[in-house]
Amino acid sequence: MFASMVLSGFVIDLMFDALHLAPTGVRPMSPIMQARFAWNYTTWFDIAAIAVGAFLVWTHLRPSTSDGAGDHDDDHPMSPEERCH
Repeated sequence: MFASMVLSGFVIDLMFDALHLAPTGVRPMSPIMQARFAWNYTTWFDIAAIAVGAFLVWTHLRPSTSDGAGDHDDDHPMSPEERCH
């Protein structure tokens, strides 16, 4: 499969050269080559999203520290009268 992709790439290149469709001469600089790092609003959004994500992962992975609120005391079951009230 790889060999067929390489072969088709060579064939397409030869076709473009034969039809004079391949660009020649000096090419303008690519926008990627001219790009530079800049601190802008998307950088701050990315940092905020990473912070929120890290906080959510931390709250999910940290050990549960139950203080007893909402826990049922199974040692002393309620009587039927207490359950009705």
